[in-house]
Amino acid sequence: VIRPIARFFIGDSMLKSCPECGRIHDVKMVCKARRQRQEQWLKDHDRYNTEARSFRRKQRWKHTSERTRDRDNHLCQLCIRNMYSVGVSLNHRDVSVHHILPVSRRPDRALDPTNLITLCAAHHTAADAGCVPAEVLESIAREQEEKFEQALS
Repeated sequence: VIRPIARFFIGDSMLKSCPECGRIHDVKMVCKARRQRQEQWLKDHDRYNTEARSFRRKQRWKHTSERTRDRDNHLCQLCIRNMYSVGVSLNHRDVSVHHILPVSRRPDRALDPTNLITLCAAHHTAADAGCVPAEVLESIAREQEEKFEQALS
């Protein structure tokens, strides 16, 4: 729910209606609802999570990440399936490995190949924003992993 922000003065204080909780606060105050939302956002976005950043420096992650790119032929798996159009197709530039379930929520699946998928920057952003369902990404990752394992044997 997006609430319009109204600002007004009482004495020397400038007040505003808070878009998070709907109450009236001093302009300089950060309400509890906003603080909680910001904290949750930071937890959900791994690049700001120091634990997740240190994980990405480890050799095991680098190896798993490269294996996932090889499995997916260094191509965005949504682009090659023409799913969730973002204006770019068959993108092989600026691809990265996406954790379907973030490391901050499921550290036990951080190196699980069925929790990893290669995406272009546009699809990665869309997946992080929740525009691409995790179930869709997981089914593609499982399918890719099965094909890769069959090719290896």
